[in-house]
Amino acid sequence: MDEQVTSFPFGLTENPMYWGSTANYLGLALIGASPVGLVLTAVVFISYKVAIVFEGPFTQQIYRERSQRCKHK
Repeated sequence: MDEQVTSFPFGLTENPMYWGSTANYLGLALIGASPVGLVLTAVVFISYKVAIVFEGPFTQQIYRERSQRCKHK
């Protein structure tokens, strides 16, 4: 895509799939009253936070380069 999507759900958060997935794990852990599920949810949350730290700047760079490329056409 030439421009970053900012409509729903990306208007609320830049990473809706990560947070939706984490919320799903949390919900299942709570429904099942599973302490192990809560721990695994925390592991998933931390993993996604680490991924966002690396993925965010890379994604911004891609859109910055595409924006510059479109201006030069």
